[in-house]
Amino acid sequence: DDRYGGYLATEYLIKNGHSRIAFVSGEVKEIGVNYMRYLGYKDALEEYGIPFDEKLCIHGYISYEFGIKAAEQLSKNSMGVTAVFATADIVAVGMVKGFRKEKVRVPQDISIIGFDDIYDSIICDPSITTIRQNVEAKGAAVADLIVSAAQSIDYPKKEIIIPIEIIERES
Repeated sequence: DDRYGGYLATEYLIKNGHSRIAFVSGEVKEIGVNYMRYLGYKDALEEYGIPFDEKLCIHGYISYEFGIKAAEQLSKNSMGVTAVFATADIVAVGMVKGFRKEKVRVPQDISIIGFDDIYDSIICDPSITTIRQNVEAKGAAVADLIVSAAQSIDYPKKEIIIPIEIIERES
């Protein structure tokens, strides 16, 4: 449930005292996980009465290197950002490195929450607070759908929602 995950991540930061929250993501198209996480981010801001600011949204290519560049960009622009929702843990891990290069401390100066709960988010220093999605359950559901669809000419379109949860760590 990517939209709800985006909402949960942003709400978590808001409940921890942040109101200038950057959204750092891969390309946001009108379909796909980044778009749904973006909508969740906006939903949480709206629910908590925080104005949406497009200048706080940074889009690029999901990678460690993009995370470094996004952190450097946020560090050099004085927009008052105190927290970041990165739509992928690999970006969040890169951001820790980028902030460190700019002498910005995580979590003392800026907080970060990621999405996925990949192994790198655990071994990063500081470890990344994240939205955990059950990738194994996701894969099993897709495999079941493919098998079921292959067995029926008129297989109906289905949406399956896999539960998510916040994993609180050090960032």
